[in-house]
Amino acid sequence: MHAEQIKAMIRMRYGTLQAVEIAHSLPKGAIANCLRAPNKAAERAVARALDMRPEVLWPERYDAKTGKRLRPQPPRNYAARFVERTA
Repeated sequence: MHAEQIKAMIRMRYGTLQAVEIAHSLPKGAIANCLRAPNKAAERAVARALDMRPEVLWPERYDAKTGKRLRPQPPRNYAARFVERTA
């Protein structure tokens, strides 16, 4: 699922990403970060908040057959974090 879709669902239910962080005792920015790169605790919190399974929200981070989280995460799951910015 696209990160913007997940953000929209969170905002429709909770108003802000921070409200989910507070409800699940996560550090500030954890939800926004997990939309760009893997973060097990934040992924689980988002899934619980949306009454969904993490592997439905982030299929690229989980094994399609078993539903178990990939470990280690494939490098492509971190690609958005390391994109070069041009001025």
